[in-house]
Amino acid sequence: MNKKEYWLISTSGMENKLWFRDDEDFKVGMNYIPIVASLIDVIIMAFILMSNHVHFVVYCTKQQALAFIERYKKQYSQYYGQKYEKCRLLKRNGVQIDLLPEDEEAREKAIAYVLMNSVDANLCLNCYDYKWGSAACYFSNADLEKGRRIDSMSQNEQRRITHSKMRLYPHWRVGDDGYILPSSYVDSQTVESLFKTPKRMNYFLTHSSKAKKTLASEAYGIPSFRDQTIIASLPDLCQAVFGKADMKNISEKETRELARQIRFRFSSDAHQIARVLNKKLEEVTLLLDCY
Repeated sequence: MNKKEYWLISTSGMENKLWFRDDEDFKVGMNYIPIVASLIDVIIMAFILMSNHVHFVVYCTKQQALAFIERYKKQYSQYYGQKYEKCRLLKRNGVQIDLLPEDEEAREKAIAYVLMNSVDANLCLNCYDYKWGSAACYFSNADLEKGRRIDSMSQNEQRRITHSKMRLYPHWRVGDDGYILPSSYVDSQTVESLFKTPKRMNYFLTHSSKAKKTLASEAYGIPSFRDQTIIASLPDLCQAVFGKADMKNISEKETRELARQIRFRFSSDAHQIARVLNKKLEEVTLLLDCY
């Protein structure tokens, strides 16, 4: 039970709520990864933050893997509750932790599965272009010295950027976007030795279950709008269509029309509409069925 192994940590995708409602939320989520990982003594191999769920591949004991995700959820929930005045966001968000054995290329497949989530969601054509994950850390010629070292910042600046008072390693670097760069803490060398070559890693990426599903889709090659983009546009959309800038003031009939407008303007499916409108999937399905 105390043996260190490789684990795939996944949270359940929330049906009608979002972990991250805007880029600031994503930045906070990015900063909490190395902070909590260092606290629990977990090594991050790969990860991705999506609008309504997260995935990590880690090296540690199972107890540490569980402690990491529970502490991460707790830490982020506290931030979320203070910002949006909504508590217990992730209290019931399910977690699955799977052992990744050495045989059958399970580790390579798990890492590819995690990194390809952004492509599967049509958020980008290449997983390396998605910044809320670790894909750009591997076999990269990127300058690892970019960004500002933590030890060059005052304690107040560190806390302002990371939304945390916990210990920060002095060698970590903060990028221009305001979060600790994954290259500061992701064990990219071990991942690269696992895949051996960029070509072999690309093979797993393009043959992962996520990739196969995406390539088979008629929508492949047409990136979707992010949940956060749609949420940011809702006040203007409501103002343009209903003459009301606040969604709280629209009627049930107008809500049906809003769901329809989102579907056609942003090519959103019922799942995405449910998330951005904070409604149950069944409700949204009924709203759309009215047309």
